[in-house]
Amino acid sequence: MVASDGVHSYFPANSPPSEVKAEIGYYDRRIAVLSYRLPVAARVHVQAGLNHPAEKSGKVGGPVLKTLVNREPRPAGAVIETWNGLDETGSYYVPDLTDFTMAVAASSLPENAMITVGQKKESFIDHARTRGGVSLLTYSSANHHHHSALSALDDVSPTLHVRASNALPALTGGMWKVEGSTLKGKLVLEGPSAESFARQPAALIIFLDTKRIETKRTPAPGMLFDVPLTGLTPGPHIVAFDWASEYGPVAATSLRVEVGPHGGPVADSGRR
Repeated sequence: MVASDGVHSYFPANSPPSEVKAEIGYYDRRIAVLSYRLPVAARVHVQAGLNHPAEKSGKVGGPVLKTLVNREPRPAGAVIETWNGLDETGSYYVPDLTDFTMAVAASSLPENAMITVGQKKESFIDHARTRGGVSLLTYSSANHHHHSALSALDDVSPTLHVRASNALPALTGGMWKVEGSTLKGKLVLEGPSAESFARQPAALIIFLDTKRIETKRTPAPGMLFDVPLTGLTPGPHIVAFDWASEYGPVAATSLRVEVGPHGGPVADSGRR
């Protein structure tokens, strides 16, 4: 960049990133490793979930059940991520599910960017919440789709929790028994980016297994939900909640529901 007074400025961070295509290698459940390769250093989003074609449209879609990497920087070349296979609540093993899939999305880091590690007392996103002053980054975007021109707090999805109002924990096995034929409760956002994320234009998508059963526009923290559980075949089913921002971040959580032979559902959730 050349200013009017002839001074040259080198500031590669002050320009929009480009989308980066990751070359997927493999996911080995035995050693809990996902392998992929990046052509350049990039900020990465890795998610696992279910992917099933819609019956009429032929489009592919399904719930996110686990965010492995939440918009974190990774170097160019071969990258290894570790994941034990459990969902966001840590209650069930995702790779065993029918239509299990994983996706890697990435956007380039600025030229000559340095990636540092360490600082165990405070995460980067926790520190970002306390920063003041005016950003030196002046570039903007017509819209923020696909994480374009977002601040750190806007770019990282928070944790989404389900607070079931009519489910009680069983004595063993981490199971939850649902009273009645409808699962009811509310959704809570948590974490340093929760406040920023809640202000973004978004939709709450509710899935039953791979089927989208409801879409709620303009969700808000503490919003209530009710999901009918009648008519399900006996056995395990997953009720998933994806709070999807139009800017790209997705906060996700799910419940595993066990339906008995007489229609008595039992919800199996992890942390509450």
